Amino acid sequence: SDNLLPILFAPKGANVQEQGERICACLRAAGIALEVVALARHDRGFAYLIGARAFEPQLPQVWLDHTTLQPLRIVLPGGAAPWMAAAGDGEGAPASTPAAAAAAQAPEADGYPGGGEPTLNGAPGAPVVDPHRYELRLLGYGEGPAGHAFPKFFEEYLGGSLVRRAEVVQARFNSRLPETLFEWSLRSR
Repeated sequence: SDNLLPILFAPKGANVQEQGERICACLRAAGIALEVVALARHDRGFAYLIGARAFEPQLPQVWLDHTTLQPLRIVLPGGAAPWMAAAGDGEGAPASTPAAAAAAQAPEADGYPGGGEPTLNGAPGAPVVDPHRYELRLLGYGEGPAGHAFPKFFEEYLGGSLVRRAEVVQARFNSRLPETLFEWSLRSR
């Protein structure tokens, strides 16, 4: 399977070597350059930034906590993540989210949905964000019902705008779940 998030959380393999090879193959399939690794500030701590440097937001990248190696961010520029298109309106952002509805109704300026040019932080002069840049942020490890094993919040951004936020409200350990439940395939990219 080429599902990125489940492989980062719980890679399959007979040993650590096989698990590492599987993770590397999946990251390469997503276009993440494994040769580029940096230490970057993230929230109140540090993270390994794989695939880019902190000043290269346009490149595919994954951020892992420097202590626990838990995924913190996944960035896939140049197009919406395929699982978002499958769940929404086919254009990236799910049609049912307030951000998607607002973007669909707002006039376009300079070719960007919602008008204006998106920037990294909205400040004048900030670097311009690709309007199709997809980012998944995993927030609140240790705060939710799964404790330190799983984040409490998942935030999805498209072109720098929040399009979906999910909160983990219940966690069960050792439950058998079909892998298709987490089908976030990179094949259609």
